[in-house]
Amino acid sequence: MPERKPKVFTNEAGTIRVFREKYRGQHPKAGEYNPVWKATLRIRKGDKGVPFNTKSKHREYAIRAAQSRLDQMIAMDAMGLPVTPLTFGEVARRYLKFLEHRDAQCSEEKYAHHERTIRNHLNPVFEKDEIGRITSGRITKLFFDIETTPMKATEVYGGARKITRKREFYSASAINKMKQVLRAILRFARDQNILNNVPEISSTKIETKLKKGLTREQWEELHEYLITNFVNELDIKPTNQSRAKYYRQAFVDYFRLVVWTGLRTSEALRLQWRDISIEKEDGFEYCLINVAAREKLARKTGQRMFRADMQVWEMLQKRKMKATQKTATDYIFCHFDRRFNYNNEPYVLPIKSMRGTFTKALDNLGMLYTEEDIKLTPYQGRHSHALLARELGKPLDDIAEDIGNLTQTTERFYVGRGQGTRKGKPIRI
Repeated sequence: MPERKPKVFTNEAGTIRVFREKYRGQHPKAGEYNPVWKATLRIRKGDKGVPFNTKSKHREYAIRAAQSRLDQMIAMDAMGLPVTPLTFGEVARRYLKFLEHRDAQCSEEKYAHHERTIRNHLNPVFEKDEIGRITSGRITKLFFDIETTPMKATEVYGGARKITRKREFYSASAINKMKQVLRAILRFARDQNILNNVPEISSTKIETKLKKGLTREQWEELHEYLITNFVNELDIKPTNQSRAKYYRQAFVDYFRLVVWTGLRTSEALRLQWRDISIEKEDGFEYCLINVAAREKLARKTGQRMFRADMQVWEMLQKRKMKATQKTATDYIFCHFDRRFNYNNEPYVLPIKSMRGTFTKALDNLGMLYTEEDIKLTPYQGRHSHALLARELGKPLDDIAEDIGNLTQTTERFYVGRGQGTRKGKPIRI
């Protein structure tokens, strides 16, 4: 016996229509009626209908839900707010489009981080939900789940390349960066008059403890290996290793620069030859580095001038003597050739990351993991600079100014408490 057609409800004003739809396509119940009631709402008769899911199988409850939603729409329309219920996924898509058009105000790294966070963490939970139905309680539960769930042991990039890591948990800093992305999306929705209020998102507490850096003994062992064997050990390979040796040498020079200066990864890799010079003050000669200049985005500390020991100048001049790209506007750490020049830029693009070569070098020495089984990253070079400079007596405020952080942050995460005696001068690490 065919299923009886459900009775459609329409109010007297013609602004509410509550009905049931049939399953379609390849659905196992195609041709049968979905038990959940749907609705079409109009603020005024003749307006374009707004679809609404009552999420109820009971006809009377569905009618009440539709009337309640219409009352909300009328109130929002009176305040000049949009009444179409946008999903989180749609708002997040619009937000990414907004970032794409900000040009210089949004770096490639920032866009990639926001897109990755939305794709991997936010959309799987909120994508199909109305943006206005996302509450603080649901947000708190989401990030609690992220904090207490280990990262995937293996990730696949481009359908082919696999990255394997130990089952580690996300750090408090990583969680806070994810929360920043969600805040940005919700504030974007508020600024576009899609939301009235942004739900509260509490910050994840970061413990006050020093991050790991290389000790003096570890740095000396690593430095000796880098300048003697790391590049030359490729000579035993039966094939031409010119490209591989180039990138290994680039890492050697880059990592020495970071340990000797404390520059951030992005700051070091975006340096151009015109950013370094020799200066003299009171008979004291030093290498002056112009950090985050011109098109380089100084998102954290702004452009600053950094005074480094002459060992930095000498090392970079040796690199320049062997470089093929050595005009003033060329990047010090650029690619081997134009293979990665996707945008047809008139210059050879800078190297974006040294992580793979760093992992190879430290793994060869058995130094890749700490005693607590924590994997080191190239950022340890920056921490090593702060710790070694402090060990040699450099004042805390000088170190903070050099690495571009607040004094409190430097003391909290880099060097701890103590006194220094080398005020105002570069120091040889």
